[in-house]
Amino acid sequence: MQQHFRKIINIMTPSFAGVAGVKALWWALSFGSCLGGNLSLLGSATNVVAVGAADKAGCKINFVQFLKFGGIIAIENLIIASVYIYFQIFIIKLALLQLEIFHFAHND
Repeated sequence: MQQHFRKIINIMTPSFAGVAGVKALWWALSFGSCLGGNLSLLGSATNVVAVGAADKAGCKINFVQFLKFGGIIAIENLIIASVYIYFQIFIIKLALLQLEIFHFAHND
């Protein structure tokens, strides 16, 4: 499975060459894939296994129950991920721009 991800990353990496904030794009991809796993029962194989184990232990979890709880977790993760990606893209770029301006002003 890990080999498949390496192939995908090797294919996608050259297409992002020279794109500003490429690190933020990779984080967005990571957060997006995790978001689907948090939101629905079928979003992750681990969720299916965990619900199956809970069912064997006598704790029934249906799709709607999982969606209600997973939706709350997904919204929290979405907010945190959005703030983090915003920080990656805008705040760091702004700091670098200010550093360039400072460096340019002091070299004259």
